[in-house]
Amino acid sequence: GMLDQLTSGRLEAGVVSGIPPEYALVGLEPAEALERHEEILDVLTLALAGAGYQVAFAGRRQEILDKALAEAGGRGIALATDVTDPASVKALFAAVEAKWGRVDVLFNNAGTGAPAVPMDELPWEKWKAVVDANLNGSFLCAQAALALMTRQKPHGGRIINNGSISAHAPRPNTAA
Repeated sequence: GMLDQLTSGRLEAGVVSGIPPEYALVGLEPAEALERHEEILDVLTLALAGAGYQVAFAGRRQEILDKALAEAGGRGIALATDVTDPASVKALFAAVEAKWGRVDVLFNNAGTGAPAVPMDELPWEKWKAVVDANLNGSFLCAQAALALMTRQKPHGGRIINNGSISAHAPRPNTAA
């Protein structure tokens, strides 16, 4: 499975980016969607920690990150990070490099959604927030991970970008 592919070779440190600041799973109430996102991350991060990874939990809400780290047996670090802010992403990967000297897996999961309204009614600020988190945030994290993966010995690693089902099955009034 995916975990077997991730853990083959010399993989030691992973960054799980983006316990979401808002809900992003379409069709669920906000609390239920946040819970589902957390369940996905819990399964992944607990599996990575159980496979011997040191995991850097990154997201906006420190209390959720601390809880995830505790559930992973304290195997890693928890860092409040705003993936829309280049300086915040740079600080995340600097902390990972200082702690472990490498990153072997980046799981990009940060994302948010916009209200389900006709496109001509979607405020620019909401559109920009979605693009900043979902697109720019993924780019910034992948860019920082790639830079570290290129410098580390041995070179390389895995970058996984997790997206919304809406990329495959768009819904009415979901411009963003």
